[in-house]
Amino acid sequence: EGDATSKEEGKGVAKMLDTDWEHAREIEGILDISRYTTKLAQFEQHPNRGMGPVYRLKLLSAFRDPTIKLVDTSKLKNNTSPRPLRTPVKVEDLSELGKTVLNRAKLEAERRFCGNKTEEVTGNPVEVSNEDLLCMVLDPRCVPLLHSSKLLKDTDKKRAEKLLKEEYIAVGLEVWKGRESATVVVSDDAVDGKDAAKGQTGKKSSGTVTSGLSMVLMFEGEAMEFDLGPGEEEKEVECEDDETLERKRLEGEFEEAYVNWKGLIRKTKWIDYMLEQKKREIQEEQRAIDILEDLVDAQMMLLFKQIVTDEQIRHKKLYGLLPLLASCHLRALNSESFCKRVISCANNVVTKLHTRLAPDLIEKLVVLRMNKGFMEYMRQRYADELVLALGKGADKPGKGIVLTVDSD
Repeated sequence: EGDATSKEEGKGVAKMLDTDWEHAREIEGILDISRYTTKLAQFEQHPNRGMGPVYRLKLLSAFRDPTIKLVDTSKLKNNTSPRPLRTPVKVEDLSELGKTVLNRAKLEAERRFCGNKTEEVTGNPVEVSNEDLLCMVLDPRCVPLLHSSKLLKDTDKKRAEKLLKEEYIAVGLEVWKGRESATVVVSDDAVDGKDAAKGQTGKKSSGTVTSGLSMVLMFEGEAMEFDLGPGEEEKEVECEDDETLERKRLEGEFEEAYVNWKGLIRKTKWIDYMLEQKKREIQEEQRAIDILEDLVDAQMMLLFKQIVTDEQIRHKKLYGLLPLLASCHLRALNSESFCKRVISCANNVVTKLHTRLAPDLIEKLVVLRMNKGFMEYMRQRYADELVLALGKGADKPGKGIVLTVDSD
């Protein structure tokens, strides 16, 4: 390459020596590793909360590997794929510049993800919070990576499954308590004043007691009579036992649901949840689907919705509450880009001429400025959005709306 370009020196073309090309090849290989984090920032609006820690673990693992994949220059001419073919090269065989760049990349990665505050590479592990672990085991794309790779220690894997089990049981008990809510109805039987006074002491029942000792508890359409007198404490103990039984049932349900959840990635036809551009790219290249490369922008909420729809028609649910937990936890923002935009917005609010603003006023101004586009949109389209929300007719979309109220 250097000889070819030297012939054009008279025409003002810059000359690159073979060593320059080799340096560029090594730096490109290092930048190719860092693409994981940049790819994640591009899809921060997607439910990728579980993919974030996986990308960070993968990034540090690739930086610390004794080999690095560089472009195979000998196969560039015959390569028909848009992606260049790569070959592993030992880190110790890199040039001094390549080693320096790689070391700097390791240091920056440790500062961001390992809590390193020094100027030296320490080799500290990636900081993974409990929420990170919970989201990783909830994301069906991440589950096979955790169990088939060395990204996480065995202790972290067990802790992640324990966290998920605890969250599953906690949410399951809340759902159970909601279903168990009942209405206490006062019996029509006449009672004397003494019995009525006893009825007033029924404060621990699930309804409002006004009078009477003989009560009727309505549960799932069936009436169950009980007394609120001497046997009240025994009734409370029975409720505690019911909760214990429900907890045990949820534990068994979770074990079956999680086994099915781990196999979801193999059962899912992921091509149906990809964007059209990604579908064409995979079909043209005729390659297998890569989890980290191809599924980061998958339409996961559409998948969860389809799972819930299928669960409703099954006699026995396969996944239990896991789709509900996944759709809630995975929608949390993953990257720091939104936080950086908020900070930049605050810098535009608190200027040299506005340094004495109260903290609450600064917060309000930043919120208004960050939502400026949404507010402008709603000013123009509020009527149309209201029509869609209420299902009512409008005289002219965007101009006004006519609401009717039934006379009865």
